[in-house]
Amino acid sequence: MVASSKNGKAVGASKAGKIKTACMMLGLALMFFSNLPFELSLIKTFPVRVEQKAVHFVKKEENIWKNDFCTLEAEENEELEILFKAKDPNAKLYLDALDIIPEKNVELYTDENGCLYKKSSNEPFVLYKSNEGYDALRVDEFKISISSFGEWYYGVFKIIPKPMSISEWKMMKEDLEKEIYGLTSDIINNNISNLGNKVGFPFELREAFSVIDKFSDEISLALVDIAENPKFEIKKEYEEIPKERATSFKLDRETIRRYLQRGGNVNTLKVPVTKINYDVQENRILRMIIRKCESSLNKVINYSDSKGIYAKYKQEAIKLRKKIMNLKSKNWYMQISEINNMYIPHSFIMDSRYSKIYDMYRKLCDDEKSLKINASFSHVWKQSSYMYEMWCFLKVCRIILEEYPIINIDWNLEYGREIVFPFLSEGTKFRFKKENIIIEVVFDKILPTNKNDTSLEEPLFIAKNHNNARTHNRPDIIVSVFEEEMNWYLGSYVLECKYRKINSFWYENSTRSSRGQLETYYNNARSIYVMGDIGNRLQIRPVTKVYALTPDESEDGESEEEFGIVVKRFKASENEENQNLVKKEIYKEIGSLIERYNCIKQIMNNGVI
Repeated sequence: MVASSKNGKAVGASKAGKIKTACMMLGLALMFFSNLPFELSLIKTFPVRVEQKAVHFVKKEENIWKNDFCTLEAEENEELEILFKAKDPNAKLYLDALDIIPEKNVELYTDENGCLYKKSSNEPFVLYKSNEGYDALRVDEFKISISSFGEWYYGVFKIIPKPMSISEWKMMKEDLEKEIYGLTSDIINNNISNLGNKVGFPFELREAFSVIDKFSDEISLALVDIAENPKFEIKKEYEEIPKERATSFKLDRETIRRYLQRGGNVNTLKVPVTKINYDVQENRILRMIIRKCESSLNKVINYSDSKGIYAKYKQEAIKLRKKIMNLKSKNWYMQISEINNMYIPHSFIMDSRYSKIYDMYRKLCDDEKSLKINASFSHVWKQSSYMYEMWCFLKVCRIILEEYPIINIDWNLEYGREIVFPFLSEGTKFRFKKENIIIEVVFDKILPTNKNDTSLEEPLFIAKNHNNARTHNRPDIIVSVFEEEMNWYLGSYVLECKYRKINSFWYENSTRSSRGQLETYYNNARSIYVMGDIGNRLQIRPVTKVYALTPDESEDGESEEEFGIVVKRFKASENEENQNLVKKEIYKEIGSLIERYNCIKQIMNNGVI
């Protein structure tokens, strides 16, 4: 910034002047109106009535998405009303969230562009009320547009997550997507020929491993042969040579024609020269394929895991790359230009060497499927409580995967040009196995309330209460342990995901307390298949622990030992301390169930049972 002095010269502005100018410039973009021609208020109705007045608006719409602009703010799932009262009888309130209001409840209007708006009124209207057919507002940002006396005013209505910060919420969303892609990669890995049940196999290396697995030997032979005997064409060109040397060349019609055109009075002649041209379409296609193949091979060679089966593939990749480097070092290869028209000559297909390499290229292209998430997940991003449940489920699966390889998942990826990760629906089951121990992790399963509806594969049921109280029989996550040798069900533990403050679900004086639900999973869980028929005879409890997972920072290890209930903080964060604590609990409880099984087995061997 500059300021003028008395002598007319430009000098630097003072610090105070710079601050003043900066504030004036900022005021042009972000305006706090004290004399608005309308009143806009957000009213929170529960547990006490709180009114929040909107004063922060801008005149230019593009400015609302800058500098974390905010006009009104509320937490997700809160009961809300909005008061819009204007001096202008023709004033209009446009809000992106108006379309979720049931038509019968609020009088809304549609403008000539088909957009919904609300007219001015002295009475507030309900934006969300629980249990009355309204859709709750999820974490999002909604544009506010108000037209009054021919002027437009713009703002942002923010819905923020309840039990965690917005940064933690975004981290959870990103972590959920990461787990989806990571687990999909592991699932695909199990379907690759000759790779067995290896886990942790990177999705992006799949096509490279496929090439080595299926084409290595044939491609090596083809590359060696092409390096020495590539496709070419005989090309006739004309060179200017001294006349006395022409006797050693064969003259043709074109040479004679040009000689006569010059009247025979020349010292040089243009004579035909036969040359071998390697810059043909077949070799241009080959060059394009070589570049693609090299990229895939380099991924395999540079992959950090060089143990076991990966070491074998790495060595094969190194050998294949050497064959490619040998081919690229040939003089004829240097003459090949870039391909600019992807047509396939008949001679290319008829040559078995080139044809084999082209088959490999097509395989590479077919295998380059992108991962895509089922469209149903778009709603989950808005429904934070369900997103938290899914995040917990996939994180638990990831934790178990560290020790127990995946052996089965009861849904299939949708294959096509894209691989679609399916929506996690009710009862989705992941199965893991190490040695003779099988672990099942089940998502959002409705358990039967009658033992006749159970089996060894689905061993749990919830006994009904006789006082007509609500039967809680839909735990968020069930982890069950089985022993393959004896074909026994060893027991389970439950993880209930509470996307709420601990005050609202733990303490008994809360209207939303979940203590009864958590106690039901421990007390009323039954199975006639625990430890074969021994568990039924000895009335061994099938569910040994119930974990309540919450993102609430104030969680401090609440528990109810008599009912095997433990509250654990579990959320996405840069510091993985809380996740490691949950991991410890998961393996501890698996170990306890296996230890119980070993005790029963020892008693059986001693002939007591």
